[in-house]
Amino acid sequence: MDSSSLYRLVLSNQDYPPLMRESSWTLASPYKEQPYHRTLCDSIANNYSPRAKHLSIRLLTKRPFCNTEAIVPFKPKNKPTKQSKEQGVKEVISRKRCHTDEGSSKNKSSDSRLSDSKSLDSRLSDSKSESRPMSPLEQKLFVAHLQNDDTFPEVEGKELEQYLYYVQNGIADKHLAPQPVDVLEHVKQKQSKKLRMCRSFDKILEDISHEVEEGYCLYLKEAIVDYILLDEGEKLRLKIPKVPNRFKSCVIRAPVPWHESYATAVSALKHQLFISSPTMFHLKQLWKERFESFDFLQLNTLHQLPLSPMELNVVLTKQCKEGREELINKWVPACAQVLIDRKDDWANLVHSNASLFRVERFYSTVAALMSLQLRLAVMKSLKNWISFIKLYKDGNDFTGNYHDLMFLQPCLLLLKVSVQGNSVQCVPNLAQCQDFLANVVDEIAHANQNIPKIEKILFPEMRESQMYLCSVLTDDDSMQAALKETAKIFQKNTVGAEKYLKRYDEFNGLLDGSVERHVTSLLKKNPALLIFREELLKLEQIKQSITVHCNTVPLGLMCLDCSPIKEEICSRVQNLIQKVIDFKVNENKEENRR
Repeated sequence: MDSSSLYRLVLSNQDYPPLMRESSWTLASPYKEQPYHRTLCDSIANNYSPRAKHLSIRLLTKRPFCNTEAIVPFKPKNKPTKQSKEQGVKEVISRKRCHTDEGSSKNKSSDSRLSDSKSLDSRLSDSKSESRPMSPLEQKLFVAHLQNDDTFPEVEGKELEQYLYYVQNGIADKHLAPQPVDVLEHVKQKQSKKLRMCRSFDKILEDISHEVEEGYCLYLKEAIVDYILLDEGEKLRLKIPKVPNRFKSCVIRAPVPWHESYATAVSALKHQLFISSPTMFHLKQLWKERFESFDFLQLNTLHQLPLSPMELNVVLTKQCKEGREELINKWVPACAQVLIDRKDDWANLVHSNASLFRVERFYSTVAALMSLQLRLAVMKSLKNWISFIKLYKDGNDFTGNYHDLMFLQPCLLLLKVSVQGNSVQCVPNLAQCQDFLANVVDEIAHANQNIPKIEKILFPEMRESQMYLCSVLTDDDSMQAALKETAKIFQKNTVGAEKYLKRYDEFNGLLDGSVERHVTSLLKKNPALLIFREELLKLEQIKQSITVHCNTVPLGLMCLDCSPIKEEICSRVQNLIQKVIDFKVNENKEENRR
């Protein structure tokens, strides 16, 4: 009788039972899951917990509220006593003695090593409570003991053939996860330049790529088979009672003298610093969602530029005060509301019969986190201010004659040029302008000071206490760096202003009164009419030359308003012209009366 396909399938499954399910909602589903109706969460990786693999997650009871009273903080091990020191020295001497006996005879060394391994096992079993790391010699003996252990015998014959069959043919390629794309790119980057210049490089690369792909599939299938064979029932069904041993790594770790300090630090982080608390996460999330874009300075609202230094100082000071009010009236209450909503995370730290040390540590951690967020806001404001000032970092120096299209950047400061005494100066002067710009950094530092802690909101009895977050003071390195950068950029923008003011040096005679004295002495001499005419022409030329100067002079960071100085010079020239004309008119009147 011809064997049908069903009969051949039955015979095949009799020798090699199926390993994977042919049809399932998910790929790589073991055959052992077929009789059960379990969710993915109940099926995935259940071989790692054999006693719990029959449990269902949805039927498990919820974990009760965790009481931190039961948590016992880590206490460092007591200092070793004299007896313990002597016992440790004896153990070291005995180990060294056994070690020196190894060189005497081979049989004797093997017996001593065996006795050491036995004593090692007994000592480890007796002193589990100490959890003391093993020395390198103890690790070496332990590894040798594992290598000579016959608990896991080698797999041979039918069992090994059965295992290799499932690794090679038991899992279809469709059940394997695709190989990551960056693996092959990583292999290509490892090739040397000399190899890339070789003519057969493409062939070599193709072989390497094929080898990497084959190795990936082979080891992935082997890992899946090893995982399935963790189930004792699958071992019996697949007729593989023993799994081939893996290569045992003979790695000896160096001594760890910092173990105790590490454990102490971990305990301190867990029981004194609460940065891993869910409350801290929600505080960070609040800052990220609502206040990440916070800035003390709203520089993008400065549209009506340039402004006088006083007006600019008033605007930026107002913005800093508004930012401070936003922190006090919105941010701090929002953080307090987070602690109220997450009361279950910290309420168990308060005990009527215990000290408030842990509660104080918790709120200190909250204050430290909020202080850090406040510092981030200050650093962001300083960074934006420096970025804004750096728009004028090239300065305003110029060569040759000035023209209006030299500096096209919108100016920030508007300075009036007027006569101060006998010289031409800016009002306010350049030193005062630098102080006004430096005051912006001081206002940012002042705005972040005396921000109250959330305890003043949560606990009414603390509202009058002086409890504030850590602020960034003016002597901070970042503040000093911002002041230096502002002063440096401002100094570069004073060169062009001073150079332009020198253009008014030709009018120093009018400003210091020498031209007026010359006209007065000339009138006393009563010169001829021709001399009067020449003097009037000189004054008219001065008047025309001052009108050629621009009313506004853009110079990068600052803009000079030259209207006051022009009006002053024109007024003085006109007064002198009128004085000469009045003198001649009065003289003619006197002549007519005679």
